[in-house]
Amino acid sequence: RRGKAMSSRKTRPEPPAYRKTWLEFERGAFSAGQEVEDGCGVRYRFLRIVGPGSFSIVVEAREIIDGNPSSETVAIKKILCLPKYRGNFREIELMEELRGCPNVIQMRNSFAGEVPPALKSILSDQDAQTLSGAVTQHIVMPLVPTTLGDFIRHFRRAEQTVPLVLAKIISFQIFGALSQLHKRAIV
Repeated sequence: RRGKAMSSRKTRPEPPAYRKTWLEFERGAFSAGQEVEDGCGVRYRFLRIVGPGSFSIVVEAREIIDGNPSSETVAIKKILCLPKYRGNFREIELMEELRGCPNVIQMRNSFAGEVPPALKSILSDQDAQTLSGAVTQHIVMPLVPTTLGDFIRHFRRAEQTVPLVLAKIISFQIFGALSQLHKRAIV
């Protein structure tokens, strides 16, 4: 409401300690060249951390084919999936449902992994109990070199506006994706 002071706005609650610890653990445990397998023989070699999310961390990787890295890079989103949070698994279900839709990034692969035992050893007993039954889910998708936010910030720093033709293209893609969500009664 317009008449209320700014101080009355809701602030974001502090994230749970286990989530912050997990993200720090993943960053610390990350090493370029580390490999992960999907359980069906497909291997990926990590190159660098792209960035963290709320319950995830995204890494740039290359698929290993016949022992050699492919030339194409992919993004692997590693998600901490807790049994009590159904939403973590919903993302994978939605990406499966939207497979083949234009203007929606395509999931190439997904596979589960274990929460490292070393992480549980550095958590409090309560947080370790919360992680009981948790898994890490990996979603493999094409690597997009930039985000929409970075794209817009580029123009703001240069004190320019986004060219109208680019704004129209981006809007068309966003509304096209939204249309696919509506067709499937997701949104």
